[in-house]
Amino acid sequence: MSFNLRFTLSKPGRNLIIAIVAGLVAGVILQVLKILYLFVQYNLLVESGWVIPIFTSIFVVAPGLLGFVDVFFNAIAVYFLDPLLSTVYTDRQYYTVFLVTAVFGKIG
Repeated sequence: MSFNLRFTLSKPGRNLIIAIVAGLVAGVILQVLKILYLFVQYNLLVESGWVIPIFTSIFVVAPGLLGFVDVFFNAIAVYFLDPLLSTVYTDRQYYTVFLVTAVFGKIG
């Protein structure tokens, strides 16, 4: 005994399913972006006592043009400075220099 279940959808039905899935995906993306903004540094919030973004904003950038520019210039700096620093410092010293300069850069 076998069951042969087949579903056929009309073109409007397929479009409706695509719209529902696209809406769900867009909603999830918007929620993720809201969460990301909690980790991006805003100086007014840091001055009022929210210090977590000083550390998280080292790794998380704001979506958009400013975030792209930040990542672009960081990549250029790593490209030119990495060969100089990696030959002079051990791994532990290298990452310590990275974290200390990043935190002081975010504070300043």
